[in-house]
Amino acid sequence: MNVKTSDVDVSKFLVDAREPYLNFLRNLGPQILVSSLAWVLGSKLDFTKWDVSNAPTTIMFFGFLLLFLYAIYANTSLFLKALFPTFESWIKAQEASIKGINTSRPMIPLLLFKAIFTHKKAEFFLVFLVSVFLQFLIAGVFVSSVVSSLGIIKAMHS
Repeated sequence: MNVKTSDVDVSKFLVDAREPYLNFLRNLGPQILVSSLAWVLGSKLDFTKWDVSNAPTTIMFFGFLLLFLYAIYANTSLFLKALFPTFESWIKAQEASIKGINTSRPMIPLLLFKAIFTHKKAEFFLVFLVSVFLQFLIAGVFVSSVVSSLGIIKAMHS
Protein backbone atom coordinates (compact mmCIF):
# COMPACT_ATOMS: atom_id res chain seq x y z
CA MET A 1 0.00 0.00 0.00
CA ASN A 2 1.70 3.18 -1.17
CA VAL A 3 0.63 6.59 0.10
CA LYS A 4 1.01 9.31 -2.55
CA THR A 5 2.39 12.10 -0.38
CA SER A 6 4.59 9.84 1.69
CA ASP A 7 7.91 8.05 1.42
CA VAL A 8 6.65 5.10 3.51
CA ASP A 9 5.34 1.81 2.14
CA VAL A 10 3.58 0.44 5.23
CA SER A 11 4.08 -3.26 4.44
CA LYS A 12 7.80 -2.68 3.78
CA PHE A 13 7.96 -0.52 6.91
CA LEU A 14 6.81 -3.43 9.09
CA VAL A 15 9.55 -5.67 7.69
CA ASP A 16 12.23 -2.97 7.95
CA ALA A 17 11.17 -2.11 11.51
CA ARG A 18 12.22 -5.47 12.94
CA GLU A 19 15.92 -4.69 13.40
CA PRO A 20 15.45 -1.20 14.95
CA TYR A 21 12.78 -2.64 17.25
CA LEU A 22 15.05 -5.45 18.43
CA ASN A 23 17.88 -2.96 19.01
CA PHE A 24 15.45 -0.82 21.01
CA LEU A 25 14.52 -3.83 23.15
CA ARG A 26 18.19 -4.74 23.67
CA ASN A 27 18.84 -1.25 24.98
CA LEU A 28 16.08 -1.52 27.60
CA GLY A 29 18.23 -3.76 29.83
CA PRO A 30 20.70 -1.03 30.81
CA GLN A 31 17.80 1.37 31.33
CA ILE A 32 16.23 -1.06 33.80
CA LEU A 33 19.56 -1.42 35.64
CA VAL A 34 20.18 2.33 35.86
CA SER A 35 16.62 3.10 36.97
CA SER A 36 16.79 0.27 39.55
CA LEU A 37 19.96 1.76 41.00
CA ALA A 38 18.30 5.19 41.13
CA TRP A 39 15.25 3.64 42.80
CA VAL A 40 17.35 1.83 45.43
CA LEU A 41 19.38 4.97 46.20
CA GLY A 42 16.22 7.11 46.26
CA SER A 43 14.58 4.76 48.75
CA LYS A 44 17.43 5.49 51.18
CA LEU A 45 17.00 9.26 50.94
CA ASP A 46 14.68 11.53 52.88
CA PHE A 47 13.76 14.43 50.60
CA THR A 48 11.71 16.20 53.29
CA LYS A 49 14.77 17.56 55.12
CA TRP A 50 18.20 18.94 54.24
CA ASP A 51 20.99 16.58 55.32
CA VAL A 52 24.60 17.09 54.24
CA SER A 53 25.62 13.60 55.37
CA ASN A 54 23.56 12.11 52.51
CA ALA A 55 25.25 14.27 49.86
CA PRO A 56 27.15 11.42 48.12
CA THR A 57 24.01 9.25 47.97
CA THR A 58 21.95 12.20 46.74
CA ILE A 59 24.49 13.02 44.03
CA MET A 60 24.58 9.38 42.92
CA PHE A 61 20.76 9.24 42.90
CA PHE A 62 20.45 12.29 40.67
CA GLY A 63 23.32 11.02 38.50
CA PHE A 64 21.54 7.71 37.91
CA LEU A 65 18.25 9.52 37.36
CA LEU A 66 19.83 11.77 34.71
CA LEU A 67 21.50 8.77 33.09
CA PHE A 68 18.14 7.01 32.96
CA LEU A 69 16.38 10.00 31.39
CA TYR A 70 19.17 10.41 28.83
CA ALA A 71 19.01 6.67 28.07
CA ILE A 72 15.29 7.00 27.34
CA TYR A 73 15.95 9.94 25.03
CA ALA A 74 18.90 8.28 23.27
CA ASN A 75 17.20 4.93 22.78
CA THR A 76 13.94 6.46 21.55
CA SER A 77 15.66 8.91 19.19
CA LEU A 78 17.87 6.16 17.72
CA PHE A 79 14.81 3.98 17.26
CA LEU A 80 12.84 6.68 15.46
CA LYS A 81 15.85 7.69 13.35
CA ALA A 82 16.35 4.07 12.25
CA LEU A 83 12.66 3.72 11.43
CA PHE A 84 12.48 6.93 9.37
CA PRO A 85 15.94 7.59 7.89
CA THR A 86 14.78 10.29 5.41
CA PHE A 87 12.41 11.98 7.82
CA GLU A 88 15.10 13.99 9.65
CA SER A 89 16.43 15.59 6.46
CA TRP A 90 12.85 16.41 5.36
CA ILE A 91 12.20 18.02 8.77
CA LYS A 92 15.36 20.14 8.48
CA ALA A 93 14.35 21.30 5.01
CA GLN A 94 10.88 22.22 6.29
CA GLU A 95 12.37 24.11 9.24
CA ALA A 96 14.64 26.07 6.88
CA SER A 97 11.72 27.03 4.65
CA ILE A 98 9.58 28.01 7.67
CA LYS A 99 12.38 30.14 9.13
CA GLY A 100 12.83 31.74 5.70
CA ILE A 101 9.35 33.30 5.83
CA ASN A 102 10.11 35.34 9.00
CA THR A 103 7.89 33.39 11.37
CA SER A 104 7.92 34.00 15.10
CA ARG A 105 9.86 31.37 17.04
CA PRO A 106 6.84 29.93 18.92
CA MET A 107 5.01 29.38 15.62
CA ILE A 108 7.77 27.22 14.09
CA PRO A 109 6.79 23.95 15.87
CA LEU A 110 3.12 24.51 14.99
CA LEU A 111 3.89 25.11 11.32
CA LEU A 112 6.24 22.14 11.31
CA PHE A 113 3.53 19.95 12.85
CA LYS A 114 1.08 21.18 10.20
CA ALA A 115 3.58 20.39 7.40
CA ILE A 116 4.16 16.88 8.74
CA PHE A 117 0.43 16.24 9.05
CA THR A 118 -0.25 17.65 5.59
CA HIS A 119 2.59 16.10 3.57
CA LYS A 120 3.70 13.04 5.54
CA LYS A 121 0.48 11.44 6.77
CA ALA A 122 1.85 7.89 6.87
CA GLU A 123 4.95 8.93 8.82
CA PHE A 124 2.80 11.03 11.14
CA PHE A 125 0.52 8.07 11.84
CA LEU A 126 3.42 5.62 12.29
CA VAL A 127 5.34 8.00 14.56
CA PHE A 128 2.17 8.44 16.62
CA LEU A 129 1.71 4.65 16.91
CA VAL A 130 5.37 4.08 17.72
CA SER A 131 5.29 6.87 20.33
CA VAL A 132 2.20 5.43 22.01
CA PHE A 133 3.73 1.96 21.94
CA LEU A 134 6.99 3.31 23.39
CA GLN A 135 5.07 4.72 26.33
CA PHE A 136 3.89 1.21 27.19
CA LEU A 137 7.45 -0.11 26.88
CA ILE A 138 8.82 2.65 29.09
CA ALA A 139 6.07 1.94 31.64
CA GLY A 140 7.22 -1.69 31.51
CA VAL A 141 10.77 -0.53 32.22
CA PHE A 142 9.54 1.36 35.28
CA VAL A 143 7.63 -1.69 36.55
CA SER A 144 10.64 -3.94 35.94
CA SER A 145 12.85 -1.43 37.74
CA VAL A 146 10.59 -1.32 40.76
CA VAL A 147 10.36 -5.10 40.96
CA SER A 148 14.13 -5.57 40.63
CA SER A 149 14.78 -2.74 43.09
CA LEU A 150 12.51 -4.35 45.65
CA GLY A 151 14.42 -7.58 45.16
CA ILE A 152 17.72 -5.75 45.75
CA ILE A 153 16.35 -4.01 48.84
CA LYS A 154 15.01 -7.31 50.28
CA ALA A 155 18.37 -9.00 49.61
CA MET A 156 20.22 -6.18 51.39
CA HIS A 157 18.00 -6.40 54.47
CA SER A 158 17.86 -10.20 54.73
